[in-house]
Amino acid sequence: MEAIFLAAAGIYPKSERVRVRRLLDYGGSDMNEDIWIGKAIVVSVLVMAFFSVLFFYIVDTWVESILALVLAIGLFHMTAVLALYYKAESRANAIERVLPNFLMLISANLNSGMSPFEAFRKSSRPEFGILKDEVDRVVARTLSGEPFSESIKKMSRYVRSPILKNVTELFTEGMVSGAPLAALLSDISNDITENLDLSGEIVTKSKSYILFIAFIVVFGGPLLSSVSIHFIRTITDITAEITKEIPDISYVGGMTFGQLTLSADFLYSVTIINLAITSLIASWLMAVIVRGDDRYFLKYFIILLPACQIMFILLDAVVGLLL
Repeated sequence: MEAIFLAAAGIYPKSERVRVRRLLDYGGSDMNEDIWIGKAIVVSVLVMAFFSVLFFYIVDTWVESILALVLAIGLFHMTAVLALYYKAESRANAIERVLPNFLMLISANLNSGMSPFEAFRKSSRPEFGILKDEVDRVVARTLSGEPFSESIKKMSRYVRSPILKNVTELFTEGMVSGAPLAALLSDISNDITENLDLSGEIVTKSKSYILFIAFIVVFGGPLLSSVSIHFIRTITDITAEITKEIPDISYVGGMTFGQLTLSADFLYSVTIINLAITSLIASWLMAVIVRGDDRYFLKYFIILLPACQIMFILLDAVVGLLL
């Protein structure tokens, strides 16, 4: 089976393989990048086969079917790559949360008279979780003969964290220059703690904007659309009733009666598409506000999209009963 995956991965450009390899490293996975890409391609073929049968009965023309297939495969690959990215970011966030305590522990060990390597190794604690695994990896490379400074620098290869990268660079520069490492690491720990607290305050203050956007997308938009559709339905029914009773009438009491070109069914379909686009834009805004990274839009989109669609269907039924 691996031979099939490797053969399928051969169609991918080298740059894409390098990017996937980097994301796998950041995610803490030892899987071969060609096997991962091959699995993604094989699953894409299965998805394409399934949707080919589905679109054959749903889509009217072959052109629309091909476009739908390309869209389905593109969305699958985008989701797969974003899943790797989210895993890498999750590991980095977990490490950054415990990094200040880890640095303070190293500083305390240095003040007790330990060497930098011993202080680093003794600071590996189970409560540090993912960071402990990375520290143990550095210790293993150092004990196998690699210079300690080089082993520390390689931590940023497996963790997608600019903070950790800066810390490792300062740590190695401090060892080489003979700077007071204990005081340096203590100051870095305090700075990281302050930055994390500031980020938490920003997220807390922006929650009101997030709730407002979510309310508009999930409730406000579907409600207005439901009322509009019900209005079109009412006007259509009134017009049909009047023209049925008096076929030749077209103008009475300042009102013109004629055939509406905008049907309720057409407006219903347009609303479904409009809500999907609105959910996508709102998800992008929420990702930028909360995370500062628009690639997190998918996490919000998979919640907003079904929520607003279900709410629209429910409100359409409720408005029809009430009005």
